[in-house]
Formats: sequence, structure tokens, C-alpha cells
Amino acid sequence: VIRFTRKQVACLVAAGFFCCLKTQNAPLTKKDKGLNNQQTQMFNDLNFGHMYQGGSKSGLEPQVEGKMKMYFEYFKRLANNEVDLEGEITLVRKVLEKNLVPDWKNSNIHMNHIRIFNEGTIEDNKNFLHADFANQFIGGGTLQGGCVQEEILFSIKPECLPSMLVCSRIKDNEVIHILGAERFSSYKGYGRRLQYGGPYHQDQDEESHIVAMDAYNFGHISNKEQYTEEKILRELNKAYLAFSCVDGYEDPNNLKPVATGNWGCGVFGGNLQLKCIIQWLAASQARRQIHYFSFRESYPVGKKEKR
Repeated sequence: VIRFTRKQVACLVAAGFFCCLKTQNAPLTKKDKGLNNQQTQMFNDLNFGHMYQGGSKSGLEPQVEGKMKMYFEYFKRLANNEVDLEGEITLVRKVLEKNLVPDWKNSNIHMNHIRIFNEGTIEDNKNFLHADFANQFIGGGTLQGGCVQEEILFSIKPECLPSMLVCSRIKDNEVIHILGAERFSSYKGYGRRLQYGGPYHQDQDEESHIVAMDAYNFGHISNKEQYTEEKILRELNKAYLAFSCVDGYEDPNNLKPVATGNWGCGVFGGNLQLKCIIQWLAASQARRQIHYFSFRESYPVGKKEKR
């Protein structure tokens, strides 16, 4: 568990903005020769340097401009003393030990009712557990050209950014919870059409609770591998850990619903229907209600509802 005051968070984000932070990645050793950066890297980078290059070699990309405006909104609110600097941001890394892995084949837990929505977004659901479709390096390409779910979430909630500095690569049996990060911006569009949508003012009774859960990346291998028992169990256990109670921070008898969606179904190559069923099973096993936002994709399962 790592706790920051919001003043400390603001200082870290500002230091990253001016590229003053040193990466925690260890230097390569002789045994690391021949390995790529993904295999030797342990931490993401909180410095904004790649953003200033425009996100690509071709110059400033529209989604980078949109994200920069979101960070300026955060700094403007800080400068105007509109942020409670005494509040806390808490990071909780949860590990699923082998003795706590559910016996999926013999589970007698009944399936919860699942609500599927064609419209709306995960982050618009107040006082829910929000799924962060995370990169194994938390934050992913937020401070580069990245412009999908996790990168957008970290841009509208810049107080998530220090997790990139202090949280090492997420392992298969781990997830990371971020509690207390306030939302400062709205947005329009998605992907390379992402735009800043104006300021967002969070209600005082609005509780922010995010869980970073990284799906297995099938984008670089045969998609058929995701249907093997090994890979299905990997995703089931990851989602179950993400949706299970955070001891000391939640009431196990009154868990808030989880808002989620097409986890690992973009460039990671996950099957829409399979990933929906996996999350449904995991939420039911964790005794948490599930609201699924399909982002106008084809029907994952069941019938969609409108808001």
C-alpha cells in the first residue's frame, strides 16, 4: 500500500511535466543482452518528454493536443486553489496467492444479473468500481501517443499518474487499485479522434475507485490460444482478483458494482463474447454486480439496455 497526499501527487505530476524525474528501471546487465525493452523494463516513465514531441515523429497529433489540454485543466485548478491538497490518493497492489484461487470447475456460486449498455462510458458511473484496461506497465502510453481507455482515464484523472512512477510491472497474479483520484476533465471522441471536452467538476460525495487489470496480449500470437484452458484461467483469475473485495477499504457485505467493458478486445486481440463471459463469471464469484458498457460494439451476450 502506498499513500500520497494530493499535494505530493501534484508535486510529482509537476516534476514529470518538467521532465525532472529519473526512471527507476535498472541498467542492463550482461545476462540481459539480447532482450528487448519490454523484457527488461520494470517501471513506466512519468516524464512528459514524449508528449512534447507530439506523440510521433510526424509532429503534434490531435489526441496528444487533447490530452495536454486535460493536464492544463488540472494545473489550472491547482493554481486557482480548487483542489483539496490534504486529501489522499491510495495505491493498493493485490496479489492472488495460489491457496486463494477459486476452484472454478466446482464453484456453486450463482451467476449475478448482468446489465449491458449500448451507450455511456465506464467513468460516468458515480461510486462504482471502474475497470482500467491496463497495460502491464500501468498507465501504458498515457504520456506518449496512447489514446484508448487507460490513457484517457489517466488524462481525465491526472492524479493517477504517480502510479506510473512507483508501481512496477503488473504480474499475472496482480492488480492495482487506485483510490481517491479526482476527475478534472470531460472528453469527446476516442482513439486518434480524442478531444478535450471541457472541465469536469466532481460531486463532493463522489468516490473514485479504479482497478488496473491487464489482459493477456493475444495481438502478437494466434488468437486461438485465448481459448485454451491455461489462458482462460489466467484471465478468470485476473478479473476475479480485480473485482474481489479490497480488505480495509470496502465493506464485503456492501460491494459497489463494477463498471467494465471490452477488456483486452482492441489491439490485444481478445474475443468480445469470451471476455464478457469471463468478467461476468469473475464478478459473480467475487459477489459483485456488473454493468457492462459495450461502446456500441456487437452484442457481447444477452440484450442491451439504454440509458
